Amino acid sequence: MLSKQLLNLSLFLLTLSGFSQTEILFHSSTIPHDLLSNANAVIRLDKTITTIADYDDVSIQIKRIVTVFNENGITKAGTVVYYDSHKGIKQLEAKAYNSSGEEIKKFRKNDFEDESAVDGGTLYSDSRVKYLRYTPTSYPCAVLLLKMQIRLKK
Repeated sequence: MLSKQLLNLSLFLLTLSGFSQTEILFHSSTIPHDLLSNANAVIRLDKTITTIADYDDVSIQIKRIVTVFNENGITKAGTVVYYDSHKGIKQLEAKAYNSSGEEIKKFRKNDFEDESAVDGGTLYSDSRVKYLRYTPTSYPCAVLLLKMQIRLKK
């Protein structure tokens, strides 16, 4: 009985520490000072998980946290996704946080702009791009591309 309670408590604390680690990445005050000099943006986390379930069933999940310090750094937020007939976007979500780590805006897949990824000189191409057009009201801010799931098609 006591060992079961200890196990439950340890699993709870382990889960709690995992959440707090991610939340620390949203605070701009936790960035080391040597990274701040002449920086427009700092990539705090860039994680890609590729899952191959079968030869024709591949899924890519991306989680990215970028702290943006000024208007020149907003292009580094990485809120751009390319896709075509062989690579579809299954899920797309982004969040913006202020400098103290509080969520200020949440974006869904429909909030992203969608357009052709090639110029008008190309006769035919199914390459497309989805991007987030967002200008923060104050800097620094953290932009989290929370969930992006891409499914490769046959």
